[in-house]
Amino acid sequence: MEQISLPVIDESGRTTSRELLETEPVDPDGHRLLQSPAYVDGIARGDLIRLDPDSPRGYALLERGGYLALLLELASDEAKSNARTALDPGVRALQGTCEGGPVRVLVYSIHASASFPALEQLFDAFCAANPGASWRFGNVYDPVSGAPLNWWK
Repeated sequence: MEQISLPVIDESGRTTSRELLETEPVDPDGHRLLQSPAYVDGIARGDLIRLDPDSPRGYALLERGGYLALLLELASDEAKSNARTALDPGVRALQGTCEGGPVRVLVYSIHASASFPALEQLFDAFCAANPGASWRFGNVYDPVSGAPLNWWK
């Protein structure tokens, strides 16, 4: 296992920080992600990337691993604990896992073969019942244009 550091890019395209990600080295240039990132958009667990210092994102995607990254932001640490308890059975039923996450954020990796409507219903219902909670996909939409990437089709 190896850790790599990738830039976190805000909506204006500015680097705001860096995120450490655990990977499995595949060859001298390739890194397979062992978890989905919380703040680096466009990639998820299982993806094969190459570090690319010439890219603003710091990486080049070589191969998709087949997972959707879902990010759940919560109002408090208590809400984070409650979310985990409430969502884990539904996420497991969709063949997904909770990766943990930083303060007030939970990161989920769910295989792309899961039903998008079922995912959306699960997370929308949780957020509707929990003020201050919101969720989004981390690797479904292009970080620049916002257009669906459609890699799962």
